Parts: sequence; structure tokens; C-alpha cells
Amino acid sequence: MVIINKNKMNEIALGTQKVEISKLDAKNLFYEYDDAEKLITISARVVKEFIVDKKIINFENFQQFLTEQNPKLDGDFFIFSEFSLSIYADFEKEVFLEILIYADSVKSIYEKPLLKRYNDLQTFSSTAESTMIFIPYKSIGKYEFGMDEHNFIKKHNITSKAGVGVGGKKIYQNDNYIFRFDNNCFSQLNVLKISSNIIINNIMIEEYISENVDIQKSIIRSRTHIIFPEIGLAIDKEEKDREFFFFSENLLKFWTNINRPITSW
Repeated sequence: MVIINKNKMNEIALGTQKVEISKLDAKNLFYEYDDAEKLITISARVVKEFIVDKKIINFENFQQFLTEQNPKLDGDFFIFSEFSLSIYADFEKEVFLEILIYADSVKSIYEKPLLKRYNDLQTFSSTAESTMIFIPYKSIGKYEFGMDEHNFIKKHNITSKAGVGVGGKKIYQNDNYIFRFDNNCFSQLNVLKISSNIIINNIMIEEYISENVDIQKSIIRSRTHIIFPEIGLAIDKEEKDREFFFFSENLLKFWTNINRPITSW
């Protein structure tokens, strides 16, 4: 387990002289030194979880961690100034490709001015979010599949009234999104106006789909939709005002049954 505590990673401290590192139990970590051979970055690569501020962080709570800490964004990297921490994540494989802490002497390299913050791109409003990170069957933007309806409505300040459909499903709608709940849990997000940049595994979703052979092989076409079961996405066949449907695993069997009645779910 990688443990980050102030200026240390697994008890290896930034500023340590290079000659001292060889005497320590410092396996599976990577180091960068300045001209004086003092340690200025420590990193771990390809890890499933880590501890920072006494909290275990993994892909079960990473989205929440991002919202709470509101890091800066530098391309594909999340920069947490409070912890002098940089994270590079693979959302598809649910692995942290690099976790790195840096010394004050190189802070300006990582904490560049004018970087946008995570929550600046995720704020809920009546207009579409500019960028949404999609983790198939986990979350779309800051909306986590499976979240309890009451907590979801409260957390995201949704004020519209619910419509009730077949099987007791509930629907909430604003100008750009439709939120669906089944059995009191968030199960689907319809993006009505796809003006957002949808990012999956650090690239645009259109590019990701076109380059992924497994996704291409599994495509299902119904009379009205193109379904991508590998990633939990369906889109309208009609290109004009095309609607995107991001759904949870609970709805997969309905989307993949192209012969189902429209009113069946």
C-alpha cells in the first residue's frame, strides 16, 4: 500500500540525499533528484489504491475525492496543492498509473498558474457541463450510478418534480439532462444536448469508440438506437439533436433486448 503523509511516501521523505536512499527499504518507488542530489519527487506506478490524509483512496471513492478536494487539472493529471500530489488515472482499467509527490522547490512546475479546477468543469447548472468524465457503469461526470435517490437529489440540488413511469421508475429533467431512478437508485443519465466534452480513459469518447475493436464488435443496432454494451452507452440513430444515454448495469438487459416493447421498462 502506498501511504502519503505530508512530504513523505512510504516514510521516504522529500529532500533525502541520494546516497541515503540506497540504505532505505525503498523498493517499487521512483525517484527524481536535483543537482545537489536531493530528492525532489517520489512516485509509485500502477497501483489500485493508496492512502492520503489517513484515507484510503480507490476507484470506489475517487470521484468523491476529486469533488471534495477540487484539484487543478493539467491535461490528464490531477494536481492536489494541499498534498503536493499529482495523480494520473486510468478510469477504464480503474488503476492509478502514477501517484507522485513533489518538493517545494519544483512546486511551480506542477502548480502552474491559470490551471482550471475540477469542480469548475463539473458544476451543476441549467446549461450543459463543459467536460464530463465517463467511467462505464460507474459514473458520468459527478453523477454516480447506484446512488440513493434522496441523497442524489440533495447532493446535486435538483429541484424539478419527479415523473413516475413504468415499474415505478422516476424521472427528473432540466434543460439538458434527464435523470432516471429505478428502485430508488440512479440508473441512467440522458444528455439531451451533447455540447459537453465526454472523456473516457483520458480521450474523447468518439475517438475512444472508433479505436476500440471490442466496442466495435459488440455494437447492437435497434430500430431507433445504437447501443454500446461494452461501456453502457446508447445513442439516437437520428443525428440531428442526437441524445446520449449513459446507463447502469441494471438497465443493460433492457437496452440489449432490441425486441422489447418500448413501454416494457
